[in-house]
Amino acid sequence: HQLVLGFNIIWVGVDAEAIKPLVDQVMEKSPTLDALITDKGYWSPEVYSYLSSNLEIAAIPKKGRLYKEKKERQGSAAFVHARNQHPDIESAINALQHRALNRVLSYGSEGFARTVGASAITANLMRLGSVPVKKQVKADKD
Repeated sequence: HQLVLGFNIIWVGVDAEAIKPLVDQVMEKSPTLDALITDKGYWSPEVYSYLSSNLEIAAIPKKGRLYKEKKERQGSAAFVHARNQHPDIESAINALQHRALNRVLSYGSEGFARTVGASAITANLMRLGSVPVKKQVKADKD
């Protein structure tokens, strides 16, 4: 439903190490989750095997050169369809930045965490607020 289901602030480590707990957290809240789309920074063989065993579609592009089997996986119709939805995610991030959520005006790690949480809530409120507007526009067209 295009809502932010969870977030994780990575203080130490890399993206690939943090994706498993985040996916577990999201799957606990939304057990019908069947696909995940990420950037290349989340790729690792362990992460891919974990996600592909728990999700129907794990659209994680591989870092580096693609060999035959990886090209086939990333060329599949399901993978391409999922990756084509990734610009929607980037668009949502851009929309938050245009509403002054690209700057953290609080001090310290607690203030940063509050701002990230507020951004997630703001994104969901913006999405929920757009649903009645879209319904009204559709009704006006009919």
